Amino acid sequence: MRIPVTILTGFLGAGKTTLLNRLLNENTDQKFAIIVNEFGDVGIDGGLLDGAKNGLIELNGGAICCAAMGDTVKAITSLLASDKNFDRVIIETTGLADPLPLAKAFINRPSLEKAFSLDAITTLVDANTFLERLADTEEAGKQLAIADIVVITKSDLVDAARLLAVGNKITELNPSAKIIIAVRGGLKVEELFNTPLPADTERLHAKAAEAQSHSHSNITSLHLRETAPLDLAKVSRFIGEHLVINGDRLLRYKGIFDIAGRPERFVFQGVGFDFELLPDRAWLPTEIRQSDLILIGTQIQKPEFAPAFTACIS
Repeated sequence: MRIPVTILTGFLGAGKTTLLNRLLNENTDQKFAIIVNEFGDVGIDGGLLDGAKNGLIELNGGAICCAAMGDTVKAITSLLASDKNFDRVIIETTGLADPLPLAKAFINRPSLEKAFSLDAITTLVDANTFLERLADTEEAGKQLAIADIVVITKSDLVDAARLLAVGNKITELNPSAKIIIAVRGGLKVEELFNTPLPADTERLHAKAAEAQSHSHSNITSLHLRETAPLDLAKVSRFIGEHLVINGDRLLRYKGIFDIAGRPERFVFQGVGFDFELLPDRAWLPTEIRQSDLILIGTQIQKPEFAPAFTACIS
């Protein structure tokens, strides 16, 4: 069983460290391994930081903290080499970071792919400053575009009109993301983990299409669905000939596929030119067996991909 990884990103001041503290204080069911860029930036159990040995720190509840020191892959390797047991890795990026290279590390490095699975990219946005940061910084847009989960923080500091504007902009640029409004920092730990594709993607994308028709943003989100089983070999060719070749324009892509003759779901995800397609758990009797694919990128259009995806039907 691979260890799930959550990448926690967001612009400066969005509240990432506050959220980490909350997770550590309220979580009782899982043991976390937390990777941070530098110990100096962390407000987690500050008294323990002075006693750090070999980059590993024991935190409350059995969690451990590890300094990336500018190289997250080395930090992850040190976690694997340690004798510590943990159920999930949470990586906090710096506020100015582009999370794409970090996400790629869990997809195109065999040593990491074998041990870890990228579960979710969670982006925090400050309701009070998000729209301004989106307008004047490229990083804020990238952090939002590839998010699986968006947490709106400091919602109590803005009025209803501002909160609505923030929510509409998030839906416009990334309609497939799960949005959580954290009122005074409050949210449930389980809301941040194990987030599948949204159940009502058609409604979300219809709403986004309307918003994007009035927008000058070149970030687009597409949803493709097939209800008939797909052929695995055809899917592999589709990925190479239509997705990877457009890796310079695709920020993020993910899907759950129904493969002909296979009892399990296949989970697909990638960033840029890097991807993984792996068998997952068995389909549940209550689930509708179908294939959903979400593409988020710059200057992409449905006619480029939809016919080729349909051609994957067995």
